[in-house]
Amino acid sequence: MNNNNKNEYTTFSMILGQLIMNKCEATGIPLTQLYEQSGVSQATWSRIMRGQTKLGVEDLFNLSKVAGLSLPSLMRDAESISEALPTQNVEVSEPIGTKSKNGETMKVVLASAALAFLISRLLK
Repeated sequence: MNNNNKNEYTTFSMILGQLIMNKCEATGIPLTQLYEQSGVSQATWSRIMRGQTKLGVEDLFNLSKVAGLSLPSLMRDAESISEALPTQNVEVSEPIGTKSKNGETMKVVLASAALAFLISRLLK
């Protein structure tokens, strides 16, 4: 499906944020407690949930811990949702403002490679 048929968009960080919020609501954890205990400010959380910034690895770890979520389970759920959204005419894209001038998504290749290496070592 091409992008012209899409009428909505979200980001992977927004999906993760929504899953974390759902867990907090289900377990009665107030968002103020989530912000305080995770170290993620309300302003940062708002930018993540509006699709204006990415959710960093350290913040994701802290948020999932406060919400009582398993990080691998959270990632699997978010990946399943992101794979299903295109069938609902929702595009999963990069946060606003994170694309280069020529439209290609900026990538931090070295950091991604290092992270992939560490994860592969931990899974062995």
